[in-house]
Amino acid sequence: VIGEPPDGGPEAQIPGVTDVSGNVLTGCPIGEYGNFKLINVDGSSDGILTEFPSGDVCGNKKDNSGIATPELNPCCKPCPAGSFSPDVGLSACDPCPRGGYCEEAGAATRMVWEPGPAGSFNPTTGCKSSAACESCPIGTSSAMRGAESIETCAPCRPGTVAAEERSEICEPCAQGYYQNAVGATECIRCAAGKFCPKGSSLELDAQCDPGTYANLTDADGDPECF
Repeated sequence: VIGEPPDGGPEAQIPGVTDVSGNVLTGCPIGEYGNFKLINVDGSSDGILTEFPSGDVCGNKKDNSGIATPELNPCCKPCPAGSFSPDVGLSACDPCPRGGYCEEAGAATRMVWEPGPAGSFNPTTGCKSSAACESCPIGTSSAMRGAESIETCAPCRPGTVAAEERSEICEPCAQGYYQNAVGATECIRCAAGKFCPKGSSLELDAQCDPGTYANLTDADGDPECF
């Protein structure tokens, strides 16, 4: 949004560059986008119209010096969230990179980009919030922030599980339980007479002394010998 100049005079001129023919190229400031204006060295200029996605139509104007100013060139609009404009005179904003999002509107740099949270990925550019990040499915996990592909969601190894989506790590099975499969979502109760320490990927035989046996498994995964 362009405000009134503090001294009542014309707005500061937008920085411009000159092409090989001596024509001055001016345009919208960084963080904004709009029509690109060509002003001849003799001050003549043909007004051009630019239609924005919102349906607004605006025209090019110039001040007495022949240079477009923010006040007289209302075609400039802030880049929407999910994009940025790092240079003067851009007619479109650059989309924010994959793997994250840009919540701030009117951004002039990609430094506003935030990586997606661990346990998620975002294969799409131009996202404006973390809601655009897709969750790693159950049975997988990812500790990486800013992931771009589902390939970063690694299946849980045997002895661990991920019961919920968007898991940062796979949790080890508790004592008395095991899991021998890859990409599992829950652990299996250790059978009677078997031994299953924390993180077990298989059932172990109880270590009983000669002449004794184990016919059940306690909650702690260590069976009693009789």
